[in-house]
Formats: sequence, structure tokens, C-alpha cells
Amino acid sequence: SSPAAVDGQAVARVAQQSVASAGASASTAAAGGTLSRTQDAQALISKRVAAATRAMDVSKQIVRRAVNFDDERVLRKLLSKGLKHDKRWAQSYQEYCTGRGVTDTDHKAQNKEFVASFIERNLANYINDEWVKKIIHPPTEAEGEKKEKKEKKKEKKKKDRKRKASESSSSDAPATSTALALLPAGEPDPPSGGG
Repeated sequence: SSPAAVDGQAVARVAQQSVASAGASASTAAAGGTLSRTQDAQALISKRVAAATRAMDVSKQIVRRAVNFDDERVLRKLLSKGLKHDKRWAQSYQEYCTGRGVTDTDHKAQNKEFVASFIERNLANYINDEWVKKIIHPPTEAEGEKKEKKEKKKEKKKKDRKRKASESSSSDAPATSTALALLPAGEPDPPSGGG
């Protein structure tokens, strides 16, 4: 995943870690009698949370630029391919549904807003995965034409091989029959070398 790829869970983890470290700092400060350490810890918590929030906003912006959120077909394709190809994506989807109180986790039953919200929150973590790239950046016409030419070339080679195989087998047949015709009719078959 890219450095900008951050989700809500990551923000929550940072905030939780910050609170835990602030609690430790606060108890140390109370023991030492220094109020400034508590203030420093609180300032650090605020900075960490703000940084994580900004990172999440940037990752959402990247996703928003990469995906047309008005195209429901693309959104649903992203969701279904992710569920099919990536266990982490499927786990994130289950957690998202659970967090929203959704019991029917069938992705086909969800409305567009639900799907769009899930994708916006989670796609940044998977933006560089191959299955995502294939959907977001489908082959262009030039690449499509190259692929088409490659397929035609492959088919032509296949036909040539078949033609050569049939020519060689048909040219072998008369040669074999000619060789058999050269044997004198009255003599026995040549020894087979079996013993």
C-alpha cells in the first residue's frame, strides 16, 4: 500500500496509542509534580490525531480522483472483485458491515451510497493491488489494439502449425506406401529386431 493509504481504523489506532501514552505521561507527571509534561502529552496526542486525519483526507482525495463515484457499475465491480481476490478487503467489508449494524452482508443487496462509502474508506489501502489497477485503469485503445494484433498473430501461428502438421502427415503417408511397394511381393517381411 502507498504511504498515503490510511483508513479510519488506522486513525483510531493512532488516537488510542496516543491516549495510552498520554495516560502513562500523566501518571509520571503526577508523580513528578510537573504539569508541563501532561500538557506536552496532550499536545502530542492532538498532533498525532491531526496528522492521521490529514493523511486519511489525502488518501480519500486520491481515491476520489482515481474512481468515478457516479458510476455505480465500477463501484460494484471494485467491491465484488475485491471480495473475490483479497481476504483483507473481505475482512474490511465484514467489519464495515458490522460497524454499520448491517446483518445482510451480501454486497449485491447494498445501496450505492453504502458501497461508495466503503470504497472511499478502504480503497486507498489497495490502490496499488493488481485487481484494483485492472478496474481503475482498463487497457486503453492503443493497448487494446496491441492485444488484438497479438491475438491475431497467435491465431495465425496456430493455423500455420496445424497446416504444417497436416501437410507433413499427408506427405508421410505416400512415402510410407511407396516404401512398402518397393518390397518384392514374394519375400517375407524384414525382421523387426525383436529377437
